[in-house]
Amino acid sequence: MIKQFIDLNDGKKGLLIYMRGIIDFKDNRIKEEWYSNKLNPRLTNYVLMVALFTWTELEKRIMLTSLYRTKKEEKEYNSSGIHNAWRAVDIRTSNFTELEIEKIVKFCNENFHYDVNGLNSVAVYGDARHKDHIHLQIGWRV
Repeated sequence: MIKQFIDLNDGKKGLLIYMRGIIDFKDNRIKEEWYSNKLNPRLTNYVLMVALFTWTELEKRIMLTSLYRTKKEEKEYNSSGIHNAWRAVDIRTSNFTELEIEKIVKFCNENFHYDVNGLNSVAVYGDARHKDHIHLQIGWRV
């Protein structure tokens, strides 16, 4: 089922469905941003696939903690600006073991692509800026 969904992801159309109990939101702002349809459609599909993966393989939900950031917020976080472009999502990791986090990151980086060059990882975790969350990101070139 997961492989079929990935094959259907052409990067051009997003699929936004309500998956009650599979995706949680840190607060109402994050929930409103998720349902605003402003998030890059390819990234939306990736988030849905991660949610399905964690639910079916680990029997756990994901919690989105950051989608959009203003330019001011990006400066405060010393970030690259990718959240401001609606091309990044952060997923809380406190409810996953280290082994589960490794499985999630591996699933993402083996099944999703950042951009046409494939030089960057889609899922980032464990470096200085991503210690407490999985950072999902995509490039602007498909």
